[in-house]
Amino acid sequence: MKRTHKCGELRPDNKDEKVILSGWIKSRRDLGGLIFLDLRDRSGFVQVNIEPDAGEELMNLGNSLREEWVISVEGTVRCRPENMVNKKVATGGVEVVVSDLKIENKARPMPFNLDDDKVNVEMRLRYRYLDFRRRIRQWYRRHTKLTAKAHADPLLDPGNSWVSRLTFEPKAAVA
Repeated sequence: MKRTHKCGELRPDNKDEKVILSGWIKSRRDLGGLIFLDLRDRSGFVQVNIEPDAGEELMNLGNSLREEWVISVEGTVRCRPENMVNKKVATGGVEVVVSDLKIENKARPMPFNLDDDKVNVEMRLRYRYLDFRRRIRQWYRRHTKLTAKAHADPLLDPGNSWVSRLTFEPKAAVA
């Protein structure tokens, strides 16, 4: 399956559209036959529903899914009822009802939850590559890059000349 949309770009304007999404499972909730997945990619995340009338094979596949697995889903965008809209999230007004699902890659369980701010430092340092995926770390990296760019851009402007000069200072004589 080749994706047609990114997870974070779906809005109520996309109602009744057939979409193909790919991403990581951020969370999974099973409410007695109805499976909810938060599917995320770089652009954000969207709620994906696997309903019982989708078929036994799809429900069994949905029951086997775990966090951080990479999946592709095909489904229809549906607007959420007015009392269930999550205004804190850009995609909180829509959900995708799954008609087809493919597991792209499985993952081992995470040693800690990336959204948990109370993970001890030793654990974060041991799994430093995972720590870099935390939202605050991404914010710091993005803003460090933007700050460096803001300082470098005026120096790289074609109207400016940049002269670098090496200076050498003699060392004091050793007696």
